Amino acid sequence: MQDVIIRQEAIGPYRVNTYLLACAQTGKGVLIDPGGETERLISMVRDEGVELMYILNTHGHADHVLANQRLKAVFSVPVCMHEADDIFFAVAEVREKSEKELGLPAPAPADIRLTDGQVLTVGALRIKVIHTPGHTPGSVCFLAAGNLFTGDTLFVGDVGRTDLTGGSLDTLITSLREKVIVRRSSGQAMTTARRRPRRWAGRSRKISISRISFSPNNGFFKAGGRRA
Repeated sequence: MQDVIIRQEAIGPYRVNTYLLACAQTGKGVLIDPGGETERLISMVRDEGVELMYILNTHGHADHVLANQRLKAVFSVPVCMHEADDIFFAVAEVREKSEKELGLPAPAPADIRLTDGQVLTVGALRIKVIHTPGHTPGSVCFLAAGNLFTGDTLFVGDVGRTDLTGGSLDTLITSLREKVIVRRSSGQAMTTARRRPRRWAGRSRKISISRISFSPNNGFFKAGGRRA
């Protein structure tokens, strides 16, 4: 497996899992879901000696994008979000509802609109965009060097909530079945995700995610935000 640098920090008021992902060979990297605490994230990037190339958002909820604009200015790098969420969260009514739901400002427009199957080259790393709608219309997972960063699509033993604006449980389950989870007799995925909080008012449906692996290859699940 390719040598990579991965640092995970629980960031911001919602304790979102923010990741620094970098190519160990070239030192070039990305930040995934910068949920706030900008100075702390700046220090993390500089402590690792990483040359930041992109800011990647798994989706457009405010708790995953709080540090986007400040980091963009500091490192002069583009913010990337799936096109469906960039379009969705630009709608005035959606922005108003989302801000009320989360108590945080909705995201600014992305600099790069991502598409399903797109591959970003970062040093020797190839980061594939996998569109997994359900938590939001433009939720994605990022696959790099056998690591799958799932954002709020997938948690430890659970899935992301779908009771917020733009969410759909049926769509999320379809995404998991068709894009993420592949039932096989060999291989077992692992995750460092935080567990879902016990209190959640959303709809509930049992799905089995035991003995799972993800396509196209086995590796580690790196799941993201804590609750929104």
